[in-house]
Amino acid sequence: MGYDERTITKIKFSKNGAISVEAGTETLVMSKTVFTNYYLYEGKKITHAEIVKIKNDIKTDELYKYGLRLASKMSYSTKEVRDKLKMRENGEEFYKSVIARLKKEGFLNDEDYAYQYKVEKELGCYGKERIIETLRFEKGIGEDIISKLKFENEEEHASRFFESIKRKYEKLPYAEKKRKLQEAMKRRGFEDHVASVVLRGIETNKEKEQEYLFKVCKSALTRYKNKYNDKDAKRKTIEFLLRKGYSMKDIYAALEEQ
Repeated sequence: MGYDERTITKIKFSKNGAISVEAGTETLVMSKTVFTNYYLYEGKKITHAEIVKIKNDIKTDELYKYGLRLASKMSYSTKEVRDKLKMRENGEEFYKSVIARLKKEGFLNDEDYAYQYKVEKELGCYGKERIIETLRFEKGIGEDIISKLKFENEEEHASRFFESIKRKYEKLPYAEKKRKLQEAMKRRGFEDHVASVVLRGIETNKEKEQEYLFKVCKSALTRYKNKYNDKDAKRKTIEFLLRKGYSMKDIYAALEEQ
């Protein structure tokens, strides 16, 4: 027997499908897929180089199974699967071959992924800009794929989002309400011209706004009077209400009611 040779002394088949091969001081645990790639049997002599090759195949096989579990969920782009594989095994020769195999077998397809992601996010009332930005910078989707995506119902999605959040701002003065709604729609990824069309339908209820302003004014004035004299309390209240978006005219009207 050569210096670098080992003799296979035992082969054990486990119920979970793993196969354990003992060769000298080495114990190689592999799947049936790896095992069948080699003609292994008890008494066979294998070299150190062959053992290294088997170990590399075991690593690649384990990495492939992990990648397959990720890809099968259809929740990850190629970049995301690659990043997760690299965290498991940083050897480029391992994760590159796994990615190539997953693509060849149809488990990784960024064009299908981008389309499904777009549809899912549109159902959640996200706009074109937010969807594209995420696909481009977080998911690693190429411009050739992004350019093929069609965003044909932006106003419909924007309107549904508007309906879901408008009550949150209904007591604010009209100008402040519109500003906050525009900011919310921008963060959600809707383009300015789409947001403008939707926000034309903002209703202004002066009576409700005035009633709410009087309550806020009274609360602020009372709070400041506990710390300042009447003049400074009034000044602080005015500054507070201006920051809230109320006009001087409406603020003075509210103060006269106190």
